Amino acid sequence: ERLAEVIDVLRAHWSGQPIDVHGKHVRVGGFEGRPLPAQSRIPLMIGGGAEKILTLAGQQADIVSFNFNNAAGTLGAGSVATSTEEQTMQKLAWVREAAGDRFAELELEIGAYFIAVTDDQAAAAGAIGGRFGVDAAAILSHPHAYIGSVGQICATLIERRERFGFSNFCIAQRHLDEFAPVVARLAGH
Repeated sequence: ERLAEVIDVLRAHWSGQPIDVHGKHVRVGGFEGRPLPAQSRIPLMIGGGAEKILTLAGQQADIVSFNFNNAAGTLGAGSVATSTEEQTMQKLAWVREAAGDRFAELELEIGAYFIAVTDDQAAAAGAIGGRFGVDAAAILSHPHAYIGSVGQICATLIERRERFGFSNFCIAQRHLDEFAPVVARLAGH
């Protein structure tokens, strides 16, 4: 509820019109947002891994970011298990239902949390999966994992774009140099 009201404040602020948002949690009024944004509409990204936040994202966001369900507050086997292929399909269903007719307009983003650019895919998948109590096959099919050679990762990215609709893959800064050949190949360089 609070986040939905903050979204109303942000959009009102960006509109240049007088702000008058008086909800249950947020009460803002009596001024116009300044400076005005340079673009007519600022895209809003909302993401998470649980039904409530993904429903809000489907209703309000321009970009929906898919994540683990971090209700436990720590990254571990439990949180990794909340984003399997099956669970990611469920998350997509929540967003699709909440978005209704505007679903096709949404940009879908996912974080690439498990990355290893290597010619020994099996060993890397075993090592990464072992840290989270997941076997190599399960980690290779995990929507947040991109493990293998440049060619294997490119194929995985394309497959996940087609299957899930992801068009934006967030790569952590610590993996930028390692992942650069993947981007170069996909960009045709």
